[in-house]
Amino acid sequence: MATMARVFLVLSDIDKSKIVPLKNGKKGYPITISINDEVDKYQCNVKAWTEQTKEEKDAKTQRNYLGNGTCFWSNGKVTVVTKDKPQGAVVGAEISDPVVAKPTPPEEVAVEEDGDLPF
Repeated sequence: MATMARVFLVLSDIDKSKIVPLKNGKKGYPITISINDEVDKYQCNVKAWTEQTKEEKDAKTQRNYLGNGTCFWSNGKVTVVTKDKPQGAVVGAEISDPVVAKPTPPEEVAVEEDGDLPF
């Protein structure tokens, strides 16, 4: 494993029309996660949003952001998987001393129960 991150998703921002059936009878929701080199003004470097179709990307439709977070562990090595390289290709070099951030206590957050989610 090359990188670990924690992300806080806002369940009320989920577009329920994008929930898809899976082969095992369960339901899934496609998301895209970005891990950036820079930290934003909220001290986050991980973002998550609803996956966009090619048509939505071509039309430059605004992303439906679901949440953000931080990277808290990395060994500096990432394996990128593509259709051309289904076994993956290593990007970057493994570092001898993995970077581990000490977890900060979570802020107290009011959690809203959303009983009509299908999962």
